[in-house]
Amino acid sequence: LNWQSPGKEWLVKQPELLNGNSAIHLNGDEFGFLIQIPNDSLTETCKKYYVRITLTHFEPDTNKVANALVVCSVMNKEVQKFYTTLKMSGTSKYEFELPVDSSKEDKVSFYIWNLKKENFYITNASVQLFEIPTDLLQE
Repeated sequence: LNWQSPGKEWLVKQPELLNGNSAIHLNGDEFGFLIQIPNDSLTETCKKYYVRITLTHFEPDTNKVANALVVCSVMNKEVQKFYTTLKMSGTSKYEFELPVDSSKEDKVSFYIWNLKKENFYITNASVQLFEIPTDLLQE
């Protein structure tokens, strides 16, 4: 994913510059690094997706990401169909398996929830979507 040119209709919070590089600054912000993907932009040949988010961060002060969460959410209009969180830590890879019962109206979102509104930067982010072919799903 390129922050400067995301996919059609994907919503991405715009970065700022940190030492000449793009970064998302969460300084008192409760939410950051939003990516929202309309489900109809995903292929219809696949019913299940596995997601890997890789993040790197910079903390001006020590241990500020300890209270932040990486969130994966699936919404259908105003109904929350799926919601899960993983605590941010020294680990930079976060993995989610999206639910099978998806529809074209669903929106899949990934974001950082900065619970205590701490000061840190997301300096690099990668979101990978892996299709699990229908024939590999167990009925």
